[in-house]
This record gives sequence, C-alpha cells and structure tokens, in this order.
Amino acid sequence: MKTLISLILLLFFISCKNEKPEKKLSSQTKPILTKQINEKNAAQVVVDFYGGEIEVSPGVLMNEGKKEKFIQIELKRSELAESYSGMINIPASNIAYLFYNGLQSKAIDYDYIKVLISLNDGSQNMFPFYISEINDLADYVETLNKVSELLKSKNTSVLKSLFAPEVTEELNESTLNKYINHQDSIYGTINETQFQGFSILETEDDNQFIIQLYGIMIRSKENSPICVFIDRNTKEILTIEDSF
Repeated sequence: MKTLISLILLLFFISCKNEKPEKKLSSQTKPILTKQINEKNAAQVVVDFYGGEIEVSPGVLMNEGKKEKFIQIELKRSELAESYSGMINIPASNIAYLFYNGLQSKAIDYDYIKVLISLNDGSQNMFPFYISEINDLADYVETLNKVSELLKSKNTSVLKSLFAPEVTEELNESTLNKYINHQDSIYGTINETQFQGFSILETEDDNQFIIQLYGIMIRSKENSPICVFIDRNTKEILTIEDSF
C-alpha cells in the first residue's frame, strides 16, 4: 500500500514539474503588438495595389526644434510605381493614402508618413505626407468617384452644380455634353475610376489651397486619365482635365 501511495505521489510531482506556466503579455507589450499588426495589415494594402516589396520602419526627426514622429514606407521593385517614374509624386501620395486608409485603428502616434520609392535605376524618391493632409482625403476621393459616375451617366446638370460659381458662369451643359461624347468616342464608356494620388497646391495671389486629384478611368476601349482640381476651402470643383 505504501508503495502504491509513493508511486502516485511520484507521478503527481512529475506531472507538476512538466506543466509549463501560461505566457501572458504584459500591459505594455499588448499595445505594441497590436500596433505592429495594424501597420502590417496597412502595408499589405499597399502591396496589393502596387506589388513589389515593402519595408515599414518608425523614426523621429527634429523639425525647427520640435520632435516629429514618422513612419517610413519604402517600396521597391514595383512595376506599377516604375511606370510613373516621370511623376513619382503621384504613386507616393497614393501609397500614403492607402497605408493610412488601411489602418484599422487611426489612433496613431506619428505626425507624418514618409514614403520612399526606390526605382530600378538606383534613384530614391522621398516624400513626406502629414496626417493632417490625408485624414480628410476620403471626402475628396468620393468627389472624384462622383464626377466619374456623373460623366458615365452623362448627368451634366448635377455635374455642373459641383463646380465653383465663377466657373459655372462660363460653363454650360452643352459644352459638358460635347466633352463627354468626345471622350467616349475615343476611349469607350466608363466602367469605374481608380484613384491614383493627389497634390496640394497653393496659389500665389490669395493663398487659396487647391487639391489636385489624379485618377484612371477604366473604360471599354482604352483607359484614360482624369485630373480634378478642388478648392479645399469650399470643396467646389475648379476644373477637370483629361491628362496628368
């Protein structure tokens, strides 16, 4: 009987010794891990659009005596970005937008997104995009998509209403119809428009800030570019161009 009890106790102590304690994340580790997963998912959104290889790294710089945090997105070996080598600022701005838009949580602690695009010729192109520049960009992209739908449906009356008053004075629906029909005859009907990037412009005379939106219209014959200029103060369209 004593032998049986001793055997049971021996097995009990061996079992307790082999049990490994459950590892728990500290309260400090959890936010860091969540942040890394959040940024990894956002980086994947960029890769899904541009292909190539991507590296994400945080950084800190002093700007006029003020410490600024940033996150750097480096894109390499992307054929799509390479096709914009003459106007690399366009994909750079879109990368910043895609990354920011891909963050499931916007509770970020950096001031800007630094985009670095490495091209096949060995050149590197760096562009900073402050969060304040891109946090309301979705509203402008929505306007671009709305313009695309109105061009597709040839709803010139609603399209005209989106323009600034000083523009509509010289713009009539007949002119818009001719423009739409001419574009459709060359490139075919519009299926959708794909946002490609943006620039922020400032006029020299009255400090008017303008946002320039770049898009590619997916058409039945041949895809065509579209550029929409919007007053950032009034949100009204100033002009539409069919080239970058």
